[in-house]
Amino acid sequence: MAKSAFFQCLVLCRLISRPLMLSMCVLQVSYVIRDEVEKYNRNGVNALQLDPALNRLFTAGRDSIIRIWSINQHKQDPYIASMEHHTDWVNDIVLCCNGKTLISASSDTTVKVWNAHKGFCMSTLRTHKVRSRFHLRIPYLVVF
Repeated sequence: MAKSAFFQCLVLCRLISRPLMLSMCVLQVSYVIRDEVEKYNRNGVNALQLDPALNRLFTAGRDSIIRIWSINQHKQDPYIASMEHHTDWVNDIVLCCNGKTLISASSDTTVKVWNAHKGFCMSTLRTHKVRSRFHLRIPYLVVF
């Protein structure tokens, strides 16, 4: 159990317990069982980014995965690949550098820089403690 979750539970138990009574704190723990390669977004999509030069669509998923799709109508299976490195919702994505780089902002409090062609994480920024998104009017500005 995470340290902060333990202290939150402890504070909650103290608030609801009465003097001289035994208090109990119940935590709900959930697990997500996944296939090795999941082609489809399970919990919804927070952001889309189109790469018209290469006919690709990037989706930022609530399942912590960025997926790449082909928008070519002649492909039978539009799924291309997944980029997995976040541990919480991917809130926003921005494609830059002529489609070579993808930047993602997540509820796991990280901003990641990806190689959009090969699908690997090149760098991770961990300088804040809250979830992040990109600014609506200035797409390369991260909002915490």
